[in-house]
Amino acid sequence: MKGFVFGIWLAGAAGCWGQGQTITVDVPANRAWTSTGVIVNPGTSVLLEASGTVEAVPPSDTRALFHRVPPEGRPERQSNKPQPLMPALVMLARIGNGPVMEAGARAEFPGGDPYGTGELQLGINDDNVADNSGSWRVRVTLRGASGVLPAQRGRVRQGDTGFRRQDSAEAASMIDQKMQQFGSNLLGAPTSDIRMAVDGIGRYREFKNGSVYWSPQTGAHEVHGGIRDKWLSLGGAGGELGYPVSDETTARDGVTRISRFQHGWISWNQRAGIQVQIETR
Repeated sequence: MKGFVFGIWLAGAAGCWGQGQTITVDVPANRAWTSTGVIVNPGTSVLLEASGTVEAVPPSDTRALFHRVPPEGRPERQSNKPQPLMPALVMLARIGNGPVMEAGARAEFPGGDPYGTGELQLGINDDNVADNSGSWRVRVTLRGASGVLPAQRGRVRQGDTGFRRQDSAEAASMIDQKMQQFGSNLLGAPTSDIRMAVDGIGRYREFKNGSVYWSPQTGAHEVHGGIRDKWLSLGGAGGELGYPVSDETTARDGVTRISRFQHGWISWNQRAGIQVQIETR
């Protein structure tokens, strides 16, 4: 639902939701979306308070618009941005498979329709994140009884969509096996714990050079490089392509690299660059 615009600040929500539980996360500007590990269920409100600035171009670029960008972005609307009706470079929020929302420096969203349910993701409204640097610091506060912070994910949750402790153990085992299969030469060292995916069912782990994603239907598969970047820009496991169903391999032509997903594939070669095929469902 890209382009679905919310002008949201729920006035008075702080009083009715209580003090809440709080964590602080960094949102790097060089990633279209960052998974926070925070699960937002119906009956929960999530408050976002962001600070700091990021650089949206290399230091050699003299355009002031793109330097020292705060979470509220810039007043300009630019047609080339992923959300052209929202301020350029503004911090974005998305809950599970819900619509993309404008977060800015401060916003609060309730879990459930129409905002979404599942893992909170935070991102930047930029069409080219590769040359960005820096990160925003975001204070995330959950108000209500049914939300889940990362440290609580081992327990069964109200509003759970099917993920249980036995799945958690299986996910950890299969992700570990995949890590051992490819080793540090491809994936590099782990840079995160095992986290909940955006649908509230699957799991993933970040590594220096890539990621491993697992779901009960697809098992565990790695995704890395430009293919991974493109997949994440399309919503990752919560997007139209879904979870990876293969590791990145060489196609029949011997030069093209390809990763297959539940609903299509992404390929790359030096001549054609990145190509995406999404199957009609």
